Amino acid sequence: MKPPSLNGIRSRYEKQFIGKPDRIGNYLIHQIGEQDCEPGYRCDPHVQWCYEISYVISGEGMTSIDGKEYEVHEGDLFITPVGVQHEVFSNHHFRYMFIGFSICNGALNDDTRLIDSFYQAPLSIL
Repeated sequence: MKPPSLNGIRSRYEKQFIGKPDRIGNYLIHQIGEQDCEPGYRCDPHVQWCYEISYVISGEGMTSIDGKEYEVHEGDLFITPVGVQHEVFSNHHFRYMFIGFSICNGALNDDTRLIDSFYQAPLSIL
């Protein structure tokens, strides 16, 4: 039996540390979670305020960055930079995990600058 959905979401787990991020080394973890979506689900478009890495566990869907759509499938990673208009939607059943983070103020050094520049423009390397 298929579990009931709420507005296209079959299940969602999210732990937010927005008020008090969890620090791990030079990084602040703001949120971590997993979402299992019905076909046709669309999240509300929003401006991304931290870096986000998402991993597609199963199914397929789309991610949109500043209106440009990218198809994603099981096993794909997608990276959302800070300051872009972001949206996720499912074509079929779609399940993904995500982590939202930032680099600590004052923690920029040669290594973290390189990582920061990667996350600021990940689409330029695809």
